[in-house]
Amino acid sequence: MDCLACKNKLCKLNSKDCNSNRDDIIPKYKEELNNRMYLNADKLVAGGKAGNLSRLEEIVELSVSNQYKQIAIAYCYSMENLALDVKKFLKENGIKTSSYRCTINGIKENQVCDTLGNNVNCNPIGQAEAINNSDVDFVIEMGLCHGHDILFHQYLKKPVSTFIVKDRVYNHNPANALESYKDTNTKFLESYLDNKMGMKPSSWLREQLNTQQNISIIDLRDVLAYEEGNILGSINIPLKELPSRYKELLFDRNKPIICYCNGSIQSAYAIMFLYSKGYKTVYNLSGGFSGWQKTL
Repeated sequence: MDCLACKNKLCKLNSKDCNSNRDDIIPKYKEELNNRMYLNADKLVAGGKAGNLSRLEEIVELSVSNQYKQIAIAYCYSMENLALDVKKFLKENGIKTSSYRCTINGIKENQVCDTLGNNVNCNPIGQAEAINNSDVDFVIEMGLCHGHDILFHQYLKKPVSTFIVKDRVYNHNPANALESYKDTNTKFLESYLDNKMGMKPSSWLREQLNTQQNISIIDLRDVLAYEEGNILGSINIPLKELPSRYKELLFDRNKPIICYCNGSIQSAYAIMFLYSKGYKTVYNLSGGFSGWQKTL
């Protein structure tokens, strides 16, 4: 079978069954657990929700819908800090977790294969068996080495979803290796060049304020500069603090944001950063605060 070679995609367009086994498949979806999972997965994208939840937020939503009481985090030791972040996020959302490091059992490489060294290495089968022997309802997999992940899946008997795929070249985003894939930086640059986001003049911002539009204004200068003078209604987040404070102050990713500094350079960095974090509409105030003052 080669779906990629198909030119008409009639399965989607006209409900065609190219495999001739539809009547065998549909009853499987009628089984209670499968039916519930299918419906709860649909809730993640139905009603315009598609694109509004991150993968981690989707995991929380699905876990709540499926009434999971305990989630296992199966992770590679190189992902320790990220696994701690996931544990913290799940706890903040009322979900209990247990965690299973890949070095569980302390097995040395030469105990697995005589030709290997004396270092303790990954043990995906041990991870899977430890989880199988627990009372967890669901498993999140984080960054297991390629090959080890195959063994892990072979032996695991619990529902599992991969949260992070390890890719040491592309910062754990394998899609970056594909010619047609556009990462957030590429999309940002294309949008910037198309003027869908980027520079906005002071007159544009003044119109937004006069018509009481719902917009976040971010002052990226230091505290002293902000206190000496700022744009009415702006929030002071110095650029160096943006990575640690943006979530707490900019919780609505669909709300338009305009950033300003003294000129425009720091704002360019800021809007690129925010776009990479999923904020839909971000702008840079042309001329910065000094340009704004000249229009007063």
